[in-house]
Order: sequence, then C-alpha cells, then structure tokens
Amino acid sequence: MATPESVPASINKREQIIDVATMLFWKKGYDGTSMRDIASEVGMLQAGLYYYFSSKEEILYEVLNKGITGLLRDGEPIYNSNRPPMEKCRLMARTHAYNTIINSQGQLSATLRIFTREGRNLTPEHRTKYMEKRDRYEGFLRDIIKEGVEQGVFVRVNPKLATFAIFGMCNWLLEWYRPDGELSGEYLADYWAYLVCDVFLAKSRTID
Repeated sequence: MATPESVPASINKREQIIDVATMLFWKKGYDGTSMRDIASEVGMLQAGLYYYFSSKEEILYEVLNKGITGLLRDGEPIYNSNRPPMEKCRLMARTHAYNTIINSQGQLSATLRIFTREGRNLTPEHRTKYMEKRDRYEGFLRDIIKEGVEQGVFVRVNPKLATFAIFGMCNWLLEWYRPDGELSGEYLADYWAYLVCDVFLAKSRTID
C-alpha cells in the first residue's frame, strides 16, 4: 500500500520516465527505442517500468500527451485574452518558439515532431485523444490569424495553411539550435515572433 511519502516519489519517477522516453524517441525513434533503453537511462530494471506503464505504446502516448497539454496550458491564456490579433500572434509565436528551444530542452515542441513520425504507433483510442488536443492547440493560432485577416491587420492568407507554416518554422529550431551558440534562445524566440507576425503576416510591414 502506498504511503503519503511514497506517492510523490512514484509521481516523480513516472515523470522522469516520460522525460527520458521523450528524448530517446526523438533521437532514436520509437522502433529504435526499447523498454530496456528507457529503463537503463532512468537507472532502473526493465521490469520496474511495468509498475508505471503497461507498455511502450502507453509511454509514447504519455510523452505526447504531456507535450500537447503543456502547449495548451501556455497557449490558452493568450488565445482567451482581450489583446489585439497582432499582439496575440506575437505572443503565440514567441511562446511556441521558446518552448521549442528552452523549456525542458525543447521537449514540448519535440513531441509534435515525435507525433508526426511516430503517431502511427498509437492505438486508435490514444491517437484520437491526442489529435483532439493538438487540433485545439493549432486552432488557437488559426483563429488569431483569421481574426487578423478579417480586421485588415494581416495580409490575406489561408489561416490553416499559415498556421502549419508558422508552427513548422518554429519547430525547425529544434533541429539546429545550440544552447552554446552565439544566439540566445530568448533572442531567437523574439526574432521568430517578429518574422512571423511583423514580416510575413502584417499588412503594414516593418522590416529591419
């Protein structure tokens, strides 16, 4: 029987497993990552993983769910605010770019790329649950762009395609950003927001 002291430890271990699996799935792929690999990185026996998760597929789902839940948590307050479309766009783009290269070493954004590559490995039930959250998150930026177009703040673009392009541009940062490089993560997040909203979308453009 779990004691009050053991419950937090159990939760922390579960989170550790998810974080380790995120990076392994990102670097080695789902098929290239074994339960033994995950257990070894966490520092436990393979059999111990099954105390926390029933299968590797369940770990994959929890990796993806943690990522999209974090993105929703950060994006929803921006979407629901009373700010004008341009300001919302800048904040959404900056926050997504920042999550890509700073927060948890890019783990939140990495899960979006992991889903693109590995989503086929989810059960239909898990895939449906994940897609509902991902579509909701993408809808935040899509609606912001649509509002900006309708108000004449943004050039006339297809909001859905523009959303895919913007998130794709932000997610690509994960491929080449290096913390020890000459450009800081904060600078890149700010500059990506500027490129997306002030250069690409703004009807009245200001290019530095």
